[in-house]
Amino acid sequence: MSNRTSAAAKQKRTEISTVVPFNPLEKRVLGASIAEVLLTTPIYPLSQAFPLRGPGVYAIYYRGTRFAPYAALAQRNAGGKAVWPIYVGQDLPSGGRRGIETDNDESSLRNRLQKHGRSIKAAASDFDIEDFCYRALVMDDAFIRLAETSLLVLYKPIWNNYVDGFGNNAPGSGREASKRSRWDTLHGGRSQAEVHGDRGETREQLMAAIAQELSSTNFDVPDTLITAFGQTISNAPEHMGDLLTDVANSPPAQT
Repeated sequence: MSNRTSAAAKQKRTEISTVVPFNPLEKRVLGASIAEVLLTTPIYPLSQAFPLRGPGVYAIYYRGTRFAPYAALAQRNAGGKAVWPIYVGQDLPSGGRRGIETDNDESSLRNRLQKHGRSIKAAASDFDIEDFCYRALVMDDAFIRLAETSLLVLYKPIWNNYVDGFGNNAPGSGREASKRSRWDTLHGGRSQAEVHGDRGETREQLMAAIAQELSSTNFDVPDTLITAFGQTISNAPEHMGDLLTDVANSPPAQT
């Protein structure tokens, strides 16, 4: 065998050895499959109560025209579509965070979505409740946090990331002195925000920052999420793998 042939054979062997075998049970693959299933669920207006019982994950979508900084999101969800969420959340069964086995036949997802609906109704100067719709997936509670984390990594929803505070509960005793969330600074209306101090950012500053944030967002998500995760498995940023690999050991997400 010539040196040239030997080098070519060695290079071919090297290329083959660097291929990462597909593992259908890998956490990021499982997460992607869950995200795909969520996108096949029915679209409900947020004004309508979720008709199913049980815990799970959900995604809320904006379709309105009244709040200009979110125009890029509304455009992706126009024409009856629900493609790019403004917020992603989860709800574990009662007692789930304390390791208590409970009956999954409860209205936890429904209650959580109704709470979000009340927050949006309170921000009446910016929104109408009919500007929003949602998808929800009732699922085994063992996979709920994995599903939520996968959706957060994939979409980086603006209300989960830059505009924090949408899913906050009313503050308990001793927490009143904390700063008002960006969501409450921007949209206002919720009585729970009145006890918080000013955060040093104005509504106008936040509106400008959101427009810039969304203008730099890559909305090009492949139709087949499992393939997308598999293609980048060997060169994905380390933090992305950490998010999905360590989700089972991380503290519960604030929704």
